[in-house]
Amino acid sequence: MKEQLRMKYLTYIPVVLALFFAVPVSSQFSNLGLQYPLGVPKLSGTGSSLSLGGCATGISNDFFGFTKNPANLGVMNRAIFSGLLSLKFMSLNDDITNSQHTSFEPNSFLFSFPLAKYGAIGVAFNQLSATDLIFKTDTSFSIRGNQISTTRGIVSDGGTTEWQLGYGLTPLKNLRVGIAYQRTYFKNSWLRYIKNDITLSDSLVDSTNVTVSSNGFSGGVMYTIDKLTLGLSGKYYTKGSLSIKNSSWGVNRYVDTAAVPKEQIDSTKTSGEATLAPVLSLGASYKLSPAWLVAADVDITFWEQFHTDKTLQYGKPAELSNAVNVSIGTQYIPAPNLLTPKYYEIIQYRGGFRFTRLPGSEAYETALTLGTGLPLKQGGGIFDLYIEAGRRWDKRFSGLSENFFGFSIGLNGGQKWFQSTEEGY
Repeated sequence: MKEQLRMKYLTYIPVVLALFFAVPVSSQFSNLGLQYPLGVPKLSGTGSSLSLGGCATGISNDFFGFTKNPANLGVMNRAIFSGLLSLKFMSLNDDITNSQHTSFEPNSFLFSFPLAKYGAIGVAFNQLSATDLIFKTDTSFSIRGNQISTTRGIVSDGGTTEWQLGYGLTPLKNLRVGIAYQRTYFKNSWLRYIKNDITLSDSLVDSTNVTVSSNGFSGGVMYTIDKLTLGLSGKYYTKGSLSIKNSSWGVNRYVDTAAVPKEQIDSTKTSGEATLAPVLSLGASYKLSPAWLVAADVDITFWEQFHTDKTLQYGKPAELSNAVNVSIGTQYIPAPNLLTPKYYEIIQYRGGFRFTRLPGSEAYETALTLGTGLPLKQGGGIFDLYIEAGRRWDKRFSGLSENFFGFSIGLNGGQKWFQSTEEGY
């Protein structure tokens, strides 16, 4: 009888996903991202690049970092530090319910410094995805006349992070090249539980801990023709290691007897291989005038080449398709060349838009960004402030959508270590 009840309770676990929209959580998570192996992908970059909708592949500027194109290291002649933090709000919607969510997260950290005429090197940290989720619901149902109060829940924690070590130089006057090594980690911890309060009190818990570690390499070039800069970069991953640990345990107690509680724990470990999806990025920027810059990027993530021996998230993943992101952005500086400008005349005003087809064949995301770059004292850096608003949806799930809004703060500092021989007055 106890085993029959236990199997009956376990069949209710999938209902958690259907009820998720009615339950507030304390951290932001994309419900649609449950069907993707690593969650919903995030653009990497500094505050300067992300405020332009993510454009950076074809922009030659030391404050735009090298995570999208390591060739940008070739332009650096001073030590650069960049950091970015974001406060995000999300609204999960279906036809009849709505829930609000917030998160505060570090996006990136970057440091690079020049090697005089030998180019520049840099190290960077980026968060590429997140799988944070807290869910709890209380329901009741009847089995053979017995009313059962049940608490079901899911707790998930993890995501993808990446460390990069890059090198770039300028072999020719208008040509910059760069390479980078990246160490990528994915961690996802799932805890699913059911607690029933009846004459027979059951607690059933199932946990899954997944880790993936992989090495990767990226390379890129930038070439400037008068006011036009073109960029191309690519990222490729070698086969990585996959480790999964499953544990389940339960406690049964007859409340109306003196029986000793019985606890059972089962644990299994498996391992395998994982191949992450390669990425190709193309970009261009054009200086319409000293005050105006326009830019565009196209990023292709080849999810059809992604492979793992085991499932990385809860349930069976959806069929993956290659993801495409298109970004456009513009920057305006009122008076960039004045010798003694007023402060508002050197503030950078930015805007951008991006459209993304997510790894699901009919899943999409759009976002609009508006921001500003506030120059620090004596041209030593930029303080970035920008907002992002967007929407995410999947045509396969009618009525479901996610609206998100974020406020980000970025700090970019620079100190020149030497005087370039190419600079003059």
